[in-house]
Amino acid sequence: MKIMQTKNALFSILGAAAIGWAAPQTQAAVVISTGSQPTTDVQVSQASHDVGISIGWRYDVTSGLRDVGQSFLATSAFSLEALSIFVNQTQATTNAALQNAVMTLTIFSVASSTSSGTQGNPANGTVVSTQTGTFASDFTVTGNTANSWITFSLDTPVSLAAGGSYVWMLSFENQAANRVVTMAFLNGNTYANGFAWVSTDGSTYSLLNGVNADTTFILQGTAVPEPATATLMAAAVALGLICHRRRTAARRIA
Repeated sequence: MKIMQTKNALFSILGAAAIGWAAPQTQAAVVISTGSQPTTDVQVSQASHDVGISIGWRYDVTSGLRDVGQSFLATSAFSLEALSIFVNQTQATTNAALQNAVMTLTIFSVASSTSSGTQGNPANGTVVSTQTGTFASDFTVTGNTANSWITFSLDTPVSLAAGGSYVWMLSFENQAANRVVTMAFLNGNTYANGFAWVSTDGSTYSLLNGVNADTTFILQGTAVPEPATATLMAAAVALGLICHRRRTAARRIA
């Protein structure tokens, strides 16, 4: 009877590991902060930029809507915990327009992060997660300094698969005068695993400057073991439990 119970425990642990790997994503709130370039738990990075060159992520009264994002490749499985972008230029009026502004961070899964056609276009992808956040009432950032990074942190991480192609997009929910973030980008397609994408209507997307531009961004998160590794770890725990129970039973008999 004890052997059967132990086997059942082993199967339960292995099953839980498999179920946990395939668990659906939950939604999370976005916490917005500013600071220096992130250096810990970096999973994907394109931190270079051209000085003085920027693209406006905006929902401005004069210039209208423009969502900005980037396709990228998850070379290994990880739980996405934060996205950071670099601000190249900011005016005082822009900071005021960002205060209390509601933004959305959307993650798409696409067929190929390096495709400039339909396979890489977010419009043809699948939404993995859509999460919102609000800029603080006293939010301010100065462009092109060591502390010009804006970080969007998720309360609940988003699991990204090894070898998966994705696109992150930033958008504003409401329009206001001077509501724009002057995001840095880099010409020359230095980041080989993706491109910068823009949208002026929130539903159709095009490449920024063709295939020759990338946003300046950093993705942070925690590496996730491969399914086989997770299963082996669970099996090791279960085996240890079996040995412990057998030793305990042997002592009782003795």
